[in-house]
Amino acid sequence: METRAQDRSIRKEQEHSRPANDQVQLGGGTFHLRKRDRGSTIQAMNPAKEKYYRGLFVTAAAYDVLLGIIFTFLPRRAFEMLGIANQLPAFGGYVTLLGAFVLVTGVAYYLIARSDLRRNLDLVLVGTLYKLAYCTIAIYYWFVGELPHLIFGALFGVADLIFFILMAECYTSLRKAARG
Repeated sequence: METRAQDRSIRKEQEHSRPANDQVQLGGGTFHLRKRDRGSTIQAMNPAKEKYYRGLFVTAAAYDVLLGIIFTFLPRRAFEMLGIANQLPAFGGYVTLLGAFVLVTGVAYYLIARSDLRRNLDLVLVGTLYKLAYCTIAIYYWFVGELPHLIFGALFGVADLIFFILMAECYTSLRKAARG
């Protein structure tokens, strides 16, 4: 009888005792959680530099959202204004899909700008690689003479090259700050 009473007493204690914030009870065992506070390993960023980076991503967001809207909803009109309506693919969905992709990327840049830049380092990298991808492809086709219009290389390609350089510097700076 004593054993059963002791078992009940122990169970009641376990039921009423709560683990500490860094502990979890499972199957009668108590496990200690390791806390990973990423914020404590990140150096404070110069406010002026942070404002500059946020401005960079807001600018990239506005640029990509504008182009995304044009090429998603008005691809024929855009190609006509450039005098290259005959270059529009027979299936308009190609340009519309690319425009939608650019539009969504613009939204992503806005989300990066309004959030914690250091905690979204991976998204900064993805955005940077997107700019590298477009400028590389646009400039390549510009040099081999296969762009449907100069604007795709001279304006969009060069603009994305500039964005790539600035975003790569941002990524490098944030990465160094995260390493401490």
